[in-house]
Amino acid sequence: MAEEVLSPARRTLEAQLNTVRFLSGVEEDRWEVLLLAWPHLYVRVTGRDPETGRIFSHDFHLECDGTDGLCQPAGSSPTRSARGSTSGGWTGLG
Repeated sequence: MAEEVLSPARRTLEAQLNTVRFLSGVEEDRWEVLLLAWPHLYVRVTGRDPETGRIFSHDFHLECDGTDGLCQPAGSSPTRSARGSTSGGWTGLG
């Protein structure tokens, strides 16, 4: 069986997702990859309000087609993440 040949854009993205800098953010619960279904990338970014201590997360659907070497927001309408949250709105976690 032949091996899948990855595009340069996909190889670059996968290399970035495996850097120490990115993985340390995952370990610190600052972000996570929900799903990578090339060229679509679903990520969740989490932050804390310094005044109230409340934790918020935001889901993003990015399209990484490699035309300019960057991932761009996919479409202009909210998308459904792999966990069922709608991107485009904040979700309070606590």
